[in-house]
Amino acid sequence: MAAATLIRKALPKLDDPVVEYLDGYINDAADDPTEDLFETVVKPMLGSACISDPSSSKQVSALLPKLLELIQSKLPDDDADAANASGLTRLDKVVDMRNTEMSRTSGFDTAGGVDIALGTTKQNRSTVDVKKLEKQEAKTRAKLAKRAQRDLYESSKLVQQSKQQASYEELFLKVNPLESMGNKGKNKDIHLPNIDVSFGSNRILSNATLTIKAGRRAGLIGRNGVGKSTLLRNMALREIPIPTQISILYVEQEIVGDDTSAIESVLKADVWREKLMQEEAQLNAELQKLEESAA
Repeated sequence: MAAATLIRKALPKLDDPVVEYLDGYINDAADDPTEDLFETVVKPMLGSACISDPSSSKQVSALLPKLLELIQSKLPDDDADAANASGLTRLDKVVDMRNTEMSRTSGFDTAGGVDIALGTTKQNRSTVDVKKLEKQEAKTRAKLAKRAQRDLYESSKLVQQSKQQASYEELFLKVNPLESMGNKGKNKDIHLPNIDVSFGSNRILSNATLTIKAGRRAGLIGRNGVGKSTLLRNMALREIPIPTQISILYVEQEIVGDDTSAIESVLKADVWREKLMQEEAQLNAELQKLEESAA
């Protein structure tokens, strides 16, 4: 039975995005067998469902063993031991290190023991064609060098684009024109079918559908490096065709630490607000001068 079916049967009120996310994670369990998927992802997310609905704690407790069994069934048989590779392992043959030199001279190796220098038994020892190995390593080095040059070329194009990028204020005014501020009352929902997102030579999304309901908070969840920040930047720069009646304010988490509070950093990022406040201060100063001259 699929993970989504089990989850919906036990927790029918759970949001569909959460169910689909867990189902995808469990189906891809074999991609990284060393990751403790059950403890790091599945159990915490289902446990959070009990916070909003305490009555579902029994259903979650009964569901967790079924999902654990399903995850284990997704792993290949030879990966069962790989998940515990970081733990203790019993040696196949025990060797006394004090007798190493003695074993080399007394025929220990010929008796089927372990040659510490080679790390294997004589029966399992294999011969290597050094010339073929050198040729293969040369081909591998050439491929890696070619790949590095390609990635460097892609990176250099991104660097050039960033150097040509206008200042933040100019970019904000370009992305959020003043006309968009007068579109109040229009539908603010986002539904974009068939969008593509790329970073360099890597295709992150292909023929994807982006749906965001107005008035609801949304978040991106996924492994590091899958393209969450890249998607947000594409939305902020309107490289994804977000409707013009929606203004976009993109604030990155990584900023230089100073005495500025978090809310001030967010407000300063709104360039239109800053411009209007500067204009207000200028007009108030001129009014003050007129009042002083009249007095």
